[in-house]
Amino acid sequence: MNTLDDLRDTLAREAGSAPNAHHTELSRTARSRAAQHRQRQRALAAFVAVGAIGTAGLVASWPDDSGSPVADTVFGIDVPQEQRSLGWTYDLEVVEARTDAATVEVELPASGEPMLVSWATEGDDDAVRVTRPYERVPYASSAGDFDDFVWVPPGDGGVVKVQASAPGVALAVYAIDREKLPAGVGDISGPFFRRDVAGQTLLGAAVGDPGEARVEVEVDVPDDEDSRIGLAHTCAAAPKGTQVHVGIAGEEGDLVFGVCQGEEFDPGGSLNSVFEKGEFAGRRVTFQVWLTRRGVELSGGDAADVRVGLGVYLVNESSVEAAGQQFDEVLESHGRTWQLAEVVTGKPTELRVRVPRDGGTYLLAAGSDGAASYRVRADGTPLDEVVRLGAAGAIGEVLLPPGTSEAVLQLTRAEGQEGVLLLYRMES
Repeated sequence: MNTLDDLRDTLAREAGSAPNAHHTELSRTARSRAAQHRQRQRALAAFVAVGAIGTAGLVASWPDDSGSPVADTVFGIDVPQEQRSLGWTYDLEVVEARTDAATVEVELPASGEPMLVSWATEGDDDAVRVTRPYERVPYASSAGDFDDFVWVPPGDGGVVKVQASAPGVALAVYAIDREKLPAGVGDISGPFFRRDVAGQTLLGAAVGDPGEARVEVEVDVPDDEDSRIGLAHTCAAAPKGTQVHVGIAGEEGDLVFGVCQGEEFDPGGSLNSVFEKGEFAGRRVTFQVWLTRRGVELSGGDAADVRVGLGVYLVNESSVEAAGQQFDEVLESHGRTWQLAEVVTGKPTELRVRVPRDGGTYLLAAGSDGAASYRVRADGTPLDEVVRLGAAGAIGEVLLPPGTSEAVLQLTRAEGQEGVLLLYRMES
């Protein structure tokens, strides 16, 4: 299912086959494309209420074929017609509500774009817990009606469930508005590089036309010894086994080399590489990305459908150097912006951090300067399965459960000399 027409057909079939269902054609268009965004990946294409359609107490609202918005109100509460996350605008697509139960849920099938899910409660108690695909830890919120949201990444889809403390709860699903792109370079049909990313600014970017397997980006790097350059590249629709290279025009060798993973949503939000402070300072540099397969540069018929992009960013925020790596003090994750709160370093065995009891939402990042296996625990409860890092590197961000007092990083089979545990607090 790759187009909104497919989505409309699915909605009509699913909703029309259920008693008391309300359905009509979706009023908005949204692209659907393959995506990969670090290890937090994937969701959208059809909306099917799970165990809800035809059930007493359900309030269902679907977009109508006149193009008018879906529900204006639920429980007498105004439903926002759009939400914003990290510069992207999301339009309201579906509202689901239960008047006779404290839980409402919706299934989001596969998609190449993220979605937002917001909620409201009928009573005065706004506390809810939200579970979603790819996250073992529920998200807790006491924000006012539709004042908060969770970000569901592009991917294979799954169930999002909102649980309140009393009957009367609603959720609203929002999809990317393709007509309200943030400032940046690119278009909605291919890779798009945001101009403003938390802690970094776009210096320049290029997006190739279909079949163009090499692009260049010329930038003037500030003459500042503290300046850091970050690169984000993307490669889509290439033959299996294609390799992606990033280098400097006129110079031999690669700065970055890897496997063409497929196109990803919002590549600037997850840099592929960041260079040392002062590298390239004061220079005019032409960066380039190109593709090879079996040692030969991709061209002609082999590259007929390929699409590549390259973004060059100035990393503005300061960073922490630990375990042979750099960790930004400000990062984007889960559709939010996070601020570094604490750093713990030590031998790569077991690192602990106390979590402030201030009502905030926290996540962990970590790394090691050598190969190791890791597991994260919150107050003794495992949050991650044991994962093996084959070399020095960082683990993905791990959301902490509400009320966590202490988080622990356990490193075993460690081959390095130092590990690092970083605690981030959600800011916006």
